[in-house]
Order: sequence, then C-alpha cells, then structure tokens
Amino acid sequence: MINRRNALRFGASSILGASALLSGLRVLAAPPQTRARGRAEWMSGRWGIMVHWIAPGPAPEVGTRVRNLEIAVNNFNLARFVDDLRESGASWVIFTLGQNTGLYVGRNKYLEQKGFGQLQSGRDLVLEMAEAIKAEDRRFIAYLPGEVGNSRKVQPLFSWDEPNREEFEKAYLPFVKAYSDHLGRSCDGWWFDGCYDSKTYPWASRNWRDWAEAARSGNPERVIAFNDGSFLSRKLAPTSTEQDFLAGECGKIVDGRAAFGRDPGQSFQPSQAMVANTNCLYHVLTPIDCNGKWGHEMPGPMPPPAYEDDQLITFVRNWVKIGAAVTLNVGIYQEGHLSPATVAQLKRLKAAT
Repeated sequence: MINRRNALRFGASSILGASALLSGLRVLAAPPQTRARGRAEWMSGRWGIMVHWIAPGPAPEVGTRVRNLEIAVNNFNLARFVDDLRESGASWVIFTLGQNTGLYVGRNKYLEQKGFGQLQSGRDLVLEMAEAIKAEDRRFIAYLPGEVGNSRKVQPLFSWDEPNREEFEKAYLPFVKAYSDHLGRSCDGWWFDGCYDSKTYPWASRNWRDWAEAARSGNPERVIAFNDGSFLSRKLAPTSTEQDFLAGECGKIVDGRAAFGRDPGQSFQPSQAMVANTNCLYHVLTPIDCNGKWGHEMPGPMPPPAYEDDQLITFVRNWVKIGAAVTLNVGIYQEGHLSPATVAQLKRLKAAT
C-alpha cells in the first residue's frame, strides 16, 4: 500500500497463464483447480482481516491521538481486539509491525544490538497478540515494508542510501529474521509491502531466497506474500517463486469482483485456486470501511461499512468457492478495537459463507 503513486509506473504485467475473467474476456488457461496446494493451503476457501495499526497508531475513537509510542502501545486493549476477532469469525489477522513512521511494535533484538532500541515498544504487543490469536485457533500474519524509502528515521540503520541494494538487504533482513525468530511458531506468515519493480530497487536486485529465509526463520511453514501493487497495479502473477499467496492489493469491490487497476470498468475474478503454473494461491485484499481507505484517519467514530451485506457476501463467496483466499482490511482505533458496525457485518458474512 505504500508508494501507490509509483505502482502504476510499471504498467500491466503479462496475464498469460492466468485463469481469470478480465474485462469480460475469457483468458485461456489450464483446467480449473479448486483445491489449493503448498504452504498456503490453510488459507484456501477462507477469509481473514487486516488492520493498519501503524505505530504509534491510527486515530482514536475517543480523545486526541497519542503520539508517544510507549503510551499508545500500553493503551492497546488486546483482550477487546481478540474479542472482536472472535466475534467476526475471521480466520486470520494481518497486523502491521511498522511502516513509514520508523517506529515498531514489539521487541526486536536487532534494533537493540544496533543501538536503535528506542524505535521499538517496551511492551511486546506483537508476541502477545500472535499467541492470543493462536490460542483462538486462528492465524497471525506479520506485515513489514519491503523497503524504507519513505522512512528517513531508519534509513541510516538499514543502509538505504547505499547505491547497492545488497547493502540494504544485508542490514534489513537480519531485522526481519529477528522478528521471525522471536515470534516463532506463533507467526504463520509475512506480508511484505512496497516490493515494486522500481528503478531504485528493481526485482533483479532483490535476493528473493534471502528474503524467504529470513521470513521463515523459526517456522519453515510460514506463508509469504510480496506486494508489488498486485491487482491495483494490474498484475496477476507472483513476484517470485518464493511467494505462497498473491499480495492481492485491490482498491475496491466492483459487482462482486476485484477492481483491476484504477479503471472502474475493469475487474478481475479467478476461476481456480492457484495461479496457473505456480505454487501461489490466489488472494485478494481490499478495504471495506473507513470510506474505502486503509486506516482510520480522524478521531471519533468510524464511517459505516462501505458495502451492503449482499455486495460483500457475493464478493467473498465468489473467491472462496473456488478455493482462493480473501483478506478484508478493516479500520482499527488507536485504542485497539474495531468498529462495532464492521464487526457485526463480518459476523453476518461468516454466517453466510
């Protein structure tokens, strides 16, 4: 979701081999596969949620936004968050460990070793959350950006200004590995944002296997997604063979299908679980409240859900019935809970799917 204005620069990717209905045209492909395979099989035919709680957090429901990292994280009501998750019926949560603020949630030994411990919270909220979610027989997927181009605070730490991106990876991947080792079996996956094929960090410069090794340290069965803008950037294929599920970024729902690019007249719907000729599961991610935005921006109550029940249910059914996966991005307050109206809608979605 970061650097969106750059995403479209790279144009449409090839759709050869994709099993899909795009702009009303049938794309030739192998026979449909409604049964998933590989690490992401547990996501097949199910849906989860994502929240953008980017340290020190989004806007609150009550009062003014807390700018102090320690206070904001200590105020996060994990018990209520888990209650909301349970009531919603979602099968997993994608949670942001950090993004462009240069602040991170939870404990990371690499930050401490490098003398940047002040950038992390004292409370180990991420591990607490992952363990609480696992106790509910649900899955936890961690989020981090795949670059730090918009985070000046940490660019020196991660050697971002070096012309050779190999130096960035040498500095950043131990940071990812530290989180991976710390979370262990409580973390089921990673969703890396900002993995665009850009001039400043082309795919050819990324050592995808090194990324995967860092991400799967502590749990070799973790699923991985690298976000290149996906459907929003008119891309249908995974960025790497190390990818287990498509990042699936999508701006909105269009007549029960995923919007394809920014043209309101184009949409996408797969006809099988797996991207053809890959071990990558079809997956879509789209916001469903906060006026279609990725987070709660203004203090006070959130806007109502963006879609009527029948629109949301039709969309999710279309994906899960063929074995693909859906993640619904929902707003979260700085205090750590979801909108009651959104939770109620998700509960109705669970009953219908």
